[in-house]
Amino acid sequence: SLTVNGKPQPDMTFDEVSQQFVSNYVARSGDKIQITAASQKYGVADGCVEVPYAVNIDTITTSHRVFVNHNSIIAGSDGNWGYMKYIEIKYNITFTDPDSERNFYMLEVINKPQILGDIIMDDPIFSEHQNVLDIILSNSDWINFFSDESISGNKRTLTVRHTMPLPSANMPDDVYHDVVNIRLHSISESYYKYLLS
Repeated sequence: SLTVNGKPQPDMTFDEVSQQFVSNYVARSGDKIQITAASQKYGVADGCVEVPYAVNIDTITTSHRVFVNHNSIIAGSDGNWGYMKYIEIKYNITFTDPDSERNFYMLEVINKPQILGDIIMDDPIFSEHQNVLDIILSNSDWINFFSDESISGNKRTLTVRHTMPLPSANMPDDVYHDVVNIRLHSISESYYKYLLS
């Protein structure tokens, strides 16, 4: 059963595709959500969470550079060879952590570029938990989790670097473009602890 702010909601249904129980209710910041499950084999279990408020983004900036990678050689059909050209795009997301409470975040890169490349999230804040797997990779996402343990109440800029080879060594530097979708989520403390467990 699903309860939101003390009010019962319609029964959740089982989705065959995701293999999860789902609800049509759309959660809102500040909602207190409780789910109770009962099984003859395992008994009754429940969990409760308060949906966090989204953090405000102060600024978003991008920059790029094209460089020659002397460790990557490309051979042409005419027998000539040269070094591969790469492009590195930097996405800078600046936000201010609210200092009124503990806050937890998820930085997500979705819509993986079709061209081969690397998404790099190596900000020191991502290494606050050395003994757990902080970065979760899937076929479509890059995800990283962090808390405000080291930035509480302060402004912080996170940088995501996207490096990839250009399709052609002779391609002009100013004609290449791609689309990358980056999201900074506020997540609950209980979800954060679950992900790091």
